[in-house]
This record gives sequence, structure tokens and C-alpha cells, in this order.
Amino acid sequence: KANTLIAELNQFANVTPFDNAQIIGASKALLTAGVTAEGMTDQLKTIGDVAAGAGVPITELSKIFAKSTNKSKLGTEELNQLSERGIPILQVLADKWKISKEEVLKMAPAGKITAQVMKEAFATMSGEGGIFFNMMEKQSATSGGKISTLIGKLQMIGIAIGTSMLPAISAFADFA
Repeated sequence: KANTLIAELNQFANVTPFDNAQIIGASKALLTAGVTAEGMTDQLKTIGDVAAGAGVPITELSKIFAKSTNKSKLGTEELNQLSERGIPILQVLADKWKISKEEVLKMAPAGKITAQVMKEAFATMSGEGGIFFNMMEKQSATSGGKISTLIGKLQMIGIAIGTSMLPAISAFADFA
């Protein structure tokens, strides 16, 4: 199951502006928050589009997301962290509830912004019509994105070659 997930994550990384190590790091954070292997790429797409649009490392954003999910709420600290990174979550929530951003901030210490609401806000920002819609796909089409994809594919080739050589290396180590 782990090998299947790693293969899916490597394939996913190859069509994003993020490298394999970043995607695997982000998935580790999400696994701690209960995201299943089956739902991993969908969750990474949502977070990745927001991260790409805001110019934030996906691993960093995944850790904030996981922390809030594990606490079952989005606290003031996380709201501030997201806002400081250029993610307009306060505005998205204010629009959702038709209140001011200041009122949203007052809700956080009371624990009134659930992790589910945060997930919905991310889906709004990365979904069709959202500010970060298909941002990874758009960035992957740039020169930098194409280079990232090339590097990811070269890394996969290196892993395949290394894996195929493991029996010979192991035999040599036993001999030595």
C-alpha cells in the first residue's frame, strides 16, 4: 500500500510545480491529520493549488492544514499564518458568513471555525471560480514547471535504476 501511494505521489509531483520531495513531505503531514491514501492526491491538489497561487511551499501549507485538522478547528494562530502567507482565508470566511473579517477573527478563539469549514474554504479558493483555481496546472506549463517535471522524471529513473541494482549491491556488501 505504501509503495502504491509513493508511486501515485511521484506521478502527481510530475504534473505540478512541486518536486517529489515536497509532495512526499506534504503527504506525511496530511497522513498525520487522517487523510487516507485514497484521498491523498485530491487533498494535495486542493492545498497545492492554494500553495502555488500564494507562492508558499506546499509542505509548509500542509503542516498548517494538518495542525488545524488535528485540533478540529482553525485557531487565531493558523488564521494569522495563512493570512501572512497571502492566503485570503479571512475574506473567504467573511464572504461565506456575510460578516466582516474582524468578526471572523473573533470567532477563532472561541473555537467556532471548524476544520471542516477550513477545508471548505480551501475548496472554495482552489475550486472553479476560486482565486487559486488550477494554479498548479498553470504553473506547470511555465518554463520553471517544465523543468520541475523533468527533474522529477529523472529522479524516478534514478530510483528505478537504483532499485534494479539493489540485489547486486547487496551481494557485493555480503561478499565484502
